[in-house]
Amino acid sequence: MAGTLDNHYQMGILFLISAVLLVFTMRLCAPPDLMDRAQDRAVAYILDVTENGHWPCQLDWKGRISSKPPMYTWVAALFSLMLGKVCLFSIYLPCLLSTIGCVFIIYYLGSRYFGWSTGIYGGLMYLFSHLGVRQIALARTDALFSFTIALAALIAFNAWIKGSGWTIFWIVCAISTLTKGPLGPIIAGLGLLAAAWGRKEEDCPTLRGTHIPGICLFLVVTLGWFALAYWYMGKPVFDTMIGKELAGQSIGREAPPLYIRFWKPTGYVIARYAPWGILTFFGLYRIIRKPSRDVETRSLERFLWCWFMGGLLIFSLAKHQRHDLVLPLLVPASVIGGRELTLLIKARTRRHVLLVATIIILIFSSIFTWYYHIKRPKKRVVRKTTEIRKLANLIAKKNTRNFPIDYVNTTFILQYYLGTMKIHRSLEEVEEILRAPEPRWVVIRRSEKSARLIDELASRFHRVLVWKDSLGERFYVLSNRLPGAT
Repeated sequence: MAGTLDNHYQMGILFLISAVLLVFTMRLCAPPDLMDRAQDRAVAYILDVTENGHWPCQLDWKGRISSKPPMYTWVAALFSLMLGKVCLFSIYLPCLLSTIGCVFIIYYLGSRYFGWSTGIYGGLMYLFSHLGVRQIALARTDALFSFTIALAALIAFNAWIKGSGWTIFWIVCAISTLTKGPLGPIIAGLGLLAAAWGRKEEDCPTLRGTHIPGICLFLVVTLGWFALAYWYMGKPVFDTMIGKELAGQSIGREAPPLYIRFWKPTGYVIARYAPWGILTFFGLYRIIRKPSRDVETRSLERFLWCWFMGGLLIFSLAKHQRHDLVLPLLVPASVIGGRELTLLIKARTRRHVLLVATIIILIFSSIFTWYYHIKRPKKRVVRKTTEIRKLANLIAKKNTRNFPIDYVNTTFILQYYLGTMKIHRSLEEVEEILRAPEPRWVVIRRSEKSARLIDELASRFHRVLVWKDSLGERFYVLSNRLPGAT
């Protein structure tokens, strides 16, 4: 049944926001892992906006067009400009705000229709899952995409019940599309299949209201941006985003047989949403066996069921499968699972609910703190990011005159720590760069291909720095000027 705003409701919001901020602080203080999960590309796009002004469409350090729409990049770039630089906080701030948004939507739906404790438990279930903790500080579009889908789904449910509000739904769908593509509106609208589920029931609400103004705005925003990006970058925008990304990922990608890949997303939900997934599946069964007698609550139950199961079916049939992709399904999963946890624990007072919630926070925050601060830093990808940060600090201390730096055969994260965004140069261009009349520096990672060239150039130009990291990789900084010279 619908609840009302009161002091306990507001206290619940503050409690959950505090939990989110605790997790975000824990992740932000952990050793950086920017070289994991293609975060370097997202960071490159942000720097391409702040350093080169490429707002409509971005390039990475190899000159490749961004394969995703730019909403996450825009938001992170705006925060970076407000803070005066691109840093981990500005990169991850969209993820933090998106997580707060998802937790709030779970809390709102859970507490309004299933009780205050469901909202509290559901919000914590979303936050303290492997995917929730990971996405709160991961430079990818998934967290923002999940929030835009959840917000659009919430608006769709309210529009279905009230018979109005579809224009706002389509505006949010446009934002979701500009975040990661047209899959967003599809997942957000899956819950509306619940209208067909209850079509034989006299009290079940029907789909009412006009969609035309909203669809027109949706097309103006999405196609308008794409036309601008095409005008700005040309045909590679279409080839990359439509041909390679959209069509390639959906129909052109090689994948295991359907009978093998079909079960993967379900496994992702169980494993990456552990230990809460089992509660969600019990809740899905309960919605079918014992639906609520209240028409609005029953409508929400079916809306959540269709949202989760419809999305799971889409991901199960898709050729492109990755565990991060199921993140938008964790919002309905957390509302459903939160109610099951409420029924299981049967806390009698709000004080007991907060006690259980505090225990959940203490247990899982300890587990994830151990993982991200003790176990994960031993992984090569984290150690490599830390070593690159050390190298960047050494170069910055040496380059007191801010000579232009070019990069050859290095990771882009080195550029991030030095605050630059340039297209990487090839080995064949190094000598030409160093023969320029103006002062130039070149950073080169030693490899089998570059070893001979580095030895030859080091004998004719100046070696500013030679550095070997703890993983055995060696970097050279060459210059056409002596260190300290003008």
